[in-house]
Amino acid sequence: MTDKVHGVTHTHFVPLSDTYLLVGAIVLAFCVLGYIGIRRQRRTLVVFALFICGFAFTLVFAPLGLALIFLGGWLMLRAYRIQKFGTANAKLAAREAAARKPRRERKEAARAPVTPTGHKPPTANKRYTPKAAPRKKVAKPTE
Repeated sequence: MTDKVHGVTHTHFVPLSDTYLLVGAIVLAFCVLGYIGIRRQRRTLVVFALFICGFAFTLVFAPLGLALIFLGGWLMLRAYRIQKFGTANAKLAAREAAARKPRRERKEAARAPVTPTGHKPPTANKRYTPKAAPRKKVAKPTE
C-alpha cells in the first residue's frame, strides 16, 4: 500500500500473523500434492487437493474456492462414470445403464444356488490314515 503525500511516497507494510503464513504453507503443500497426483495420474490425490484448496480459498476469495470445489466434484463424478460404465460420456453412460438388468434381478441371480456343470466333488483319498486306537487305562495297583 502506498500513499503520496507532498510528492513523497510512503509505503506501509501490514504484518501477517503466523497463522496466515501457516495456512498459506499448508495450502501450498496441498497444491504440490495435487500436482504430484496429476503427474502420477492419481485422481484421488487430485480431487482431495482440489477440495482442500477450495475450502481454504472460500474464506479469502469465495468464487475461486467454490470453483475448485465444483471442479473436484466434477472429477469425482467423471471417475464414478468411468468406473461403473466404462465411459465418462453422460449419454453413453445412460445408454449403458438402460441396457443393464434392474438391480433386483441382479441380486436374485446372485442369490440363486449355483448348479455344477459337469464338475465332480473330490473323491476320498485312498491314503487315509485311520485314527489310532484309544489308549488302554492302566489299573491302579492295589495294596
